[in-house]
Formats: sequence, structure tokens, C-alpha cells
Amino acid sequence: MMISRWKRFSLSSFDAWRNFILQVEATTGWTKGQKLRSVNSDLLAKLVDVDSVLFSRMMRLICEWAAGTGFDWDYCDVVGDRLVAAYQISPVRLKCLIVLAALELAVSHNRWHVMYQVGRMLGQNADNGLIDRIIIEMDLEPSIRRKLMVIEEVVHWPRDNWHTKLTEYLGSDVEILEGAE
Repeated sequence: MMISRWKRFSLSSFDAWRNFILQVEATTGWTKGQKLRSVNSDLLAKLVDVDSVLFSRMMRLICEWAAGTGFDWDYCDVVGDRLVAAYQISPVRLKCLIVLAALELAVSHNRWHVMYQVGRMLGQNADNGLIDRIIIEMDLEPSIRRKLMVIEEVVHWPRDNWHTKLTEYLGSDVEILEGAE
């Protein structure tokens, strides 16, 4: 079932959303992607009001899909916009997943629009709790740091545009070069 077929269901129905999410979780490949494409930012805003647990499950599915390469590069900006909309209504633990999915999407598909979105999500106004979680993730997965550096290089994102804690964690280019020796 696609969301467009939901006209006879109430989008504020817990059961309807639960059934849809169960279907998405049980589906693979192209069909799963089609189902996830049908969940736009307006629907995510409705879902967050229905149930936070279902919203979390849906966002995990969307983040997994966005971080993958299961769609054409020209659709990346649409997915990036959807991630930003979800970021704006999500708690910190989901914001971290969203940022990491957007980061992977941006770098793997070389999408400048999404790179700027990642920059804004991790910019000066980012939640301190989010930045703390991102730094923990960077300690666990060093490739995240390299992806942030790709954004700096590709779209000329100044290091000082990141959140202060992230800027301090990333250090200066001199420190990075010295660490590579």
C-alpha cells in the first residue's frame, strides 16, 4: 500500500501508520523505495503527532534508505529536503541519524545542495546534545570526519561555520596534516 492509496484511511490513525510501517519493513528493493518515496515531509509532520515510536521507526527506515544508493542522484535533493524537514521536528537522537544519513547521501552522490544542508544542520545553531552525539559517532567511525572534510573542500565550507564544539573537535588543518604523518 502506498500513502497515495490512503485516502480512505485517516492519516492520524495509529493503526494505519503501524500497518504501513510494517509493510515497509517487510518489503525490499525497488518496492520499499517506492513506499518510502511516498512519505513526504507533510506526512512525517502528521506522523510525529500520531506517535513518537512510529515516527522513530519511520525515520530509521528513511535514513537507511537515504544513506543507501538505491535511487538516482537527481532525486537526492528531494530526499535531502525531506531529511531537513524531519530534522526540524525530531528529537536529538533522531537528528543524529538524520544528519549521518544526509552526510552519506551528500558525499556519496556529490550533491552540493545536501552538503549545504548538512552544514546548516551542524552549524553554529545546532543543539549541543546533537553535536555531542555526532562527536561520539566520529570517535566510533573515523570516516565521518573525512566526509565533513569533503564538504569543506567541495563546497568551500569554512571550518568556523561548524558548531563551535565540532570546529574544536575537527581542529586545524595543520593538526590534521600532522596527524597523518
